[in-house]
Amino acid sequence: MMKKIALLGYGTVGRSVYTLLKAMDDVEVTAILRSRAYDDTVDGKALFTTDFDAILNSDADIVVELTGDLNAGYRYMKASLERGKAVVTASKSVVSEHLYELKTLAEDQGVGFYYGASVCGAIPIIDNLILQKRMGPVRHLRGIMNGTSNYMLTAMTEGGDYQSALKDAQEQGYAEADPTADVEGLDILRKLTILTSLAIGAVMTNDATSYYGMSTVLPMDIAFGLERRMKLKLLARCDVDQDGVRTVVEPTFIGSDDVFYGVDGALNGVELDGAYCHHLTFLGEGAGGDATASAVVSDILHVLSGARQCYELADEAPTVLSPLPQTYYVRVSEEADLGLEGCEVHQKDGYKQYIVQNTDLKALLAACQGETTFIARLG
Repeated sequence: MMKKIALLGYGTVGRSVYTLLKAMDDVEVTAILRSRAYDDTVDGKALFTTDFDAILNSDADIVVELTGDLNAGYRYMKASLERGKAVVTASKSVVSEHLYELKTLAEDQGVGFYYGASVCGAIPIIDNLILQKRMGPVRHLRGIMNGTSNYMLTAMTEGGDYQSALKDAQEQGYAEADPTADVEGLDILRKLTILTSLAIGAVMTNDATSYYGMSTVLPMDIAFGLERRMKLKLLARCDVDQDGVRTVVEPTFIGSDDVFYGVDGALNGVELDGAYCHHLTFLGEGAGGDATASAVVSDILHVLSGARQCYELADEAPTVLSPLPQTYYVRVSEEADLGLEGCEVHQKDGYKQYIVQNTDLKALLAACQGETTFIARLG
């Protein structure tokens, strides 16, 4: 039976999704929502509209939300589910804030709600995480979950500086004109919130995790790691035990024995450690029109098959624990006084480089408040 699909958004991902759907003989795109009126057609069809209510009142079976707008996206998804339409989305911002509500609404309406494209593009991490969780506890997950920051750090590892790496990433289409969410770690934070919620079966919130990006990194920080045969990666981490959950997003120096050492450029990678899957690793394209579109269409295929994602998600806050103390690298100006005693300190080119043991990101952020600094975990 032919299923009718409405696309909300027609940017890079929306265009790629439309191209993939054209090749399928059991679906038909009947409308495409855009923010302003266009006179042009798609394959000779007048599909464009600015009227979401028209889509809501249409016979579309599946609404694919790709607007990239937190508030509008949430409103569109909620209204569509209330009308009994299945929803597929790539919006990490909406899912990280409204997962429980939208999941529950979809179940009440007996329709699908899928968001595999919201985390790591083409990597099928959400489906596999749900499967592993059904078999037993997920104890640990860790990953490179942002292609922009990884591309930039790779470029800097190869000799570039921050501004040239950013410019290159923007020219290649990996970085937005405003890259803040990518380079400050907010994009990864949202993805980690979604994965952690699924791993623990409870509602994690974005504000429960300390996060720190890579926007202040300098070539000397990269060189510090390379001198020790380590690469710098922006990593998300979740550890679960009987007492609660620990999460963090932070730059991390990793050695050549780490599974992510060779994950360079715009690639993403996620590692799971569960009751029956020890160090299960997924690598692949985490961004870009085609990669994200493949995940969107995979979810559409779930809807077409009548499958349901079966997982428990309690409407309660988990016990969030402070990360266990680790060793960190901290670089500040030569004039800065962080009050850190008993630390290894190096002075170079007008900066001080600290090696601080038995601490965590939150404590270091407090100590460095008001200073221009760069912080990274060692190992």
